[in-house]
Amino acid sequence: MAGPKVLPEFKLVPEPLSPQAAELLERPPSVWPQLGERHRIGGEPTLRNAQWPKCPWCDEAMSFYAQLDGLPKPSEFDLADAGLILVFICFDCFQTAAVLDSA
Repeated sequence: MAGPKVLPEFKLVPEPLSPQAAELLERPPSVWPQLGERHRIGGEPTLRNAQWPKCPWCDEAMSFYAQLDGLPKPSEFDLADAGLILVFICFDCFQTAAVLDSA
């Protein structure tokens, strides 16, 4: 196999649909400026400590599909230390994997 396919990159911008959600996007001055801004589909993942997953069916490296960033305001919904949820897919077997990666 030629390796994982690379999707073109799209920026995802969260749009709060409730006052409670809008509150979680308020960035305290002490929070890292990029936190909450790294949502996207495609491109290269911001993979720091997690392993790149392999397809459980064909054992080939999966393609990076999307990443969801943590929220900038500290809350009960924190994703570890500036964590990201990364989603991968095997386009041959249509298997998916999600990885939580943090600093």
